[in-house]
Amino acid sequence: MTIEQMAHYQSKLAFELDSWDLHFAISNSEAVVVVDGRSEAAFAKEHVPGAINLPHRGICTPQYRGAG
Repeated sequence: MTIEQMAHYQSKLAFELDSWDLHFAISNSEAVVVVDGRSEAAFAKEHVPGAINLPHRGICTPQYRGAG
C-alpha cells in the first residue's frame, strides 16, 4: 500500500465508526448522531437507541436506485 493510499483510508476513517467505536462513544457519553439507512420496517424491529432513520432509498437520487 502506498503512502497516498494509507492517507486516503486514514482520512476516510476519521469520519466513520464501526460497532465497537459506537459502543465506546455511547458508553462514554460522547455526542454522536447515529443515522440508520435501513428500511423503516427494519428500523422499527430494532435500532440503536436515539438513532434517526433515513432510509437509503428515500434519500438517494432516482438514477442510483437499484444500482450495484
